[in-house]
Amino acid sequence: MRSAFSLFAIAIAISPALTDEPKTGSVSPKGTPLKATIEAKATKYALDLGGMSSDDYEKMLAEAGKGKIRAPKAPAVELTLVITNTSENAIQIWKTGDPVTLEFQLTGPGVKQIEPPLAMTMEFRIPVAVEIAAGKTLELPIASLSGGMRGISKSTYWTKPGEYELAAVLKTGVSPAPEGSKKQEGFGIVTITSAPIKLTVEAKK
Repeated sequence: MRSAFSLFAIAIAISPALTDEPKTGSVSPKGTPLKATIEAKATKYALDLGGMSSDDYEKMLAEAGKGKIRAPKAPAVELTLVITNTSENAIQIWKTGDPVTLEFQLTGPGVKQIEPPLAMTMEFRIPVAVEIAAGKTLELPIASLSGGMRGISKSTYWTKPGEYELAAVLKTGVSPAPEGSKKQEGFGIVTITSAPIKLTVEAKK
C-alpha cells in the first residue's frame, strides 16, 4: 500500500493548477473559424505617471473615471492584433464601424481601467467589411491601450513597474455567420480573445 505521502506527491505532480501550460485564446461562439494573436514590436515600456506616485495616479484615474477631470492618455504601445482565418474558405469580417470594439484584459501589479463619460456624435458608423482568404490574416495595429466604443470609451493603464500580461478582445461581425451567433445585417456577431503576451513595465529613469 502506498503511503499517504506518496499519494500526495503523485496528486501534486498531475494537478492541472500546478502545470505550466501556455494560456490560449478563445472564440465565441465556439467553432468560429478565427484565431487572434498579438505580435509585439516592443515588449518593454517605461512607466510614465507624469511625476506622480502610483497611489496619487490611481486616485486621479478614479476621478477621471467619474468624469470629474480629464483622463490622461492610455499608455502607448507598439503591438499588432493578428486575426487568422483558420477555415478552408474566404470569410468577410467587419474591420471598422460602431459594432466593432477592441478591449484589453491586462493583469499585473498595478492595473486600472476606466470608462469616463464621453460625448460622442450621434451618427451610426456603418461597419466596413474586408475579406480574409483561407489561411490568411488581417492585421490591426494597436497604438495605445485605449479601446471600447470608437476606440476611446474604455482606457486601460498600468500604474506600477513590473511584469504584466495583456490579451485583446475583439467583438466584430463575420460572414458566413457562425452557428450560434447573433445575426446582424447578414453577419454573425462574434468575440475573439487573443492569448495573452508578457510585457515588462520599467520605472522611468
